[in-house]
Amino acid sequence: MTEAPGVTDPTKQGQYHFEIVDKGRVRFFQRNKDKTVYGRTTIEGIPENKWVHLAGNYNPNTKQATIYINGRPVKAYDQTEPQQTESLSTDWSKAAYIGAFKDNQGPPRQFKGALDEFYIFPCALSDDQIMTLKDTHRMRKFLSFSFPQLLLRIW
Repeated sequence: MTEAPGVTDPTKQGQYHFEIVDKGRVRFFQRNKDKTVYGRTTIEGIPENKWVHLAGNYNPNTKQATIYINGRPVKAYDQTEPQQTESLSTDWSKAAYIGAFKDNQGPPRQFKGALDEFYIFPCALSDDQIMTLKDTHRMRKFLSFSFPQLLLRIW
């Protein structure tokens, strides 16, 4: 999660993006090499100086990417980048950044605020699971009934 007002990626080297762009809008994007898998940016921005639960979900079976704000799926997007490939990237050879990003192509992207928890799941979550996760506030409690096999993998 980074903050990136007005930043573009002319080299198309970035892979996974979940960031806050101009006016608090949320961008959820994934590229495999130079081809877009999914790309969405919300119309409405999130409020400033207020705690917000954000989630991004991509379901490879339906080819749908969804951004969730406070547990609710966003239905309308200002910008959706056209899908050019269905293959998710498995290239983790570059660094992964949470909260900050810096490369030689543009200005650094720094998340401004507090980031309480960050999770990556090995599957797409349902709308109900994302709402439960937002309401539960405790990952261990959420996993105990949603993904009991993952409890040992929390670090």
